[in-house]
Amino acid sequence: MIDIAWNGIEANQRCGAWYADPTRARPEFVYFKSTDGHYGIWDFNLRRANLHLLPIIQASKGMLLVDSTRRGKSIPDALSKTIPLWCAVINGAQTQRRNRNRIAITTRIPERESLYNEDAWEEYGKRIFIPPDVISESERAQMEERLPELVNKFL
Repeated sequence: MIDIAWNGIEANQRCGAWYADPTRARPEFVYFKSTDGHYGIWDFNLRRANLHLLPIIQASKGMLLVDSTRRGKSIPDALSKTIPLWCAVINGAQTQRRNRNRIAITTRIPERESLYNEDAWEEYGKRIFIPPDVISESERAQMEERLPELVNKFL
């Protein structure tokens, strides 16, 4: 059992629910399906968008998602691929929104342009962050190629 005194504990449906203490885990339904991150599939499923997590993550300054996998695997696919892809899509959507706001604001208030002209934000919305040695660099690059399509699907 996971026993951490923190408000941001969520159990991924099915396997994660077995290992999270129900008295400590949040009651919201969370479902990141591992197949959304499987090789060549890499999808952002709008029926399982889990957008209700965003205010929880913001308020708790993070979130601990409990999940499990079969014997012999070091990390569940949902944690190694699906959730990093979800985060990248959310970040990409925020970057596009920020860029749209920047254009609108700088059109009206040119002196504020420097506040929104950050190359780091532009790069942040185009990358997927996955722990090293979890997937190959080639697979990560292929996932990143799909990001613009997935962000547009989400928006």
